[in-house]
Amino acid sequence: MNVQAIGVVLHPTSPTARQALEQLRELAPARGLRVVDRESEPVDMIVALGGDGTMLRAAREATARGVPLLGVNLGRMGFLSSAEAANLELAIDALVAGDYTLEFRMMLDGVATLEGEPLVAAVALNEIVVEKGTPSRVIEVDVSVGRDELARYTADGFIVATSTGSTAYSLSAGGPVVEPDLDVMVLTPVCPHSLRWRSMVVGPHLPVVVTLVEGGGALSADGQPVALLPDGATVTVRPHADRLRLVRLRDNDFFARFRSRFGPGSYRDR
Repeated sequence: MNVQAIGVVLHPTSPTARQALEQLRELAPARGLRVVDRESEPVDMIVALGGDGTMLRAAREATARGVPLLGVNLGRMGFLSSAEAANLELAIDALVAGDYTLEFRMMLDGVATLEGEPLVAAVALNEIVVEKGTPSRVIEVDVSVGRDELARYTADGFIVATSTGSTAYSLSAGGPVVEPDLDVMVLTPVCPHSLRWRSMVVGPHLPVVVTLVEGGGALSADGQPVALLPDGATVTVRPHADRLRLVRLRDNDFFARFRSRFGPGSYRDR
């Protein structure tokens, strides 16, 4: 793939992100690259400068524009990123040389309806969540896979995650870690009011349907609030039509990243 024009998504308030952007602008011309500022201009790749939150926002833009995404980590975790700010120049040289691979990651569509009428839609890389709308309440939801009823949950929320998102909110709620190249959806209740309920992993061929039974709730995607939902609202989650193409540099495999972020000595243990 010949990369010539690069779009940038950066953390909106980080001085480090601004510094990285200036470095990228200095490095680009000598390597035959252009850094494109306007969203309306075509690009060959998007570079995200920030942490995982910036990556999630950039993932939606890259997928919508049909181009690959390279993450440069400026935060603490950076689990989705392939490069660090300290080796930005090496990362750009690898792009120019074509010394990278692409991982294809499934994303999710979530559509909320009420009595068949659309309310709101969302796209996510990590997860779509139906959760309580106020801190003092729980939600009650009926969950189905296709036409088959799974269970009724009383919980703080219900997560539908991709394999990519299995190491995010779903993991914090007790869900399993799934290799990111598997096309599955991970169903995880948040603080369920029963010890019986555990996570479930299902295939991508049937939609997951979450219906609010009582108390209303809220819809979020990749940690960002989307809308408040009334009683009876239904959220249907299925794979997005397009996949994210995630740039991976050499020596950046999933298990190495998992050990460095979640294993002994990672920042979470400090």
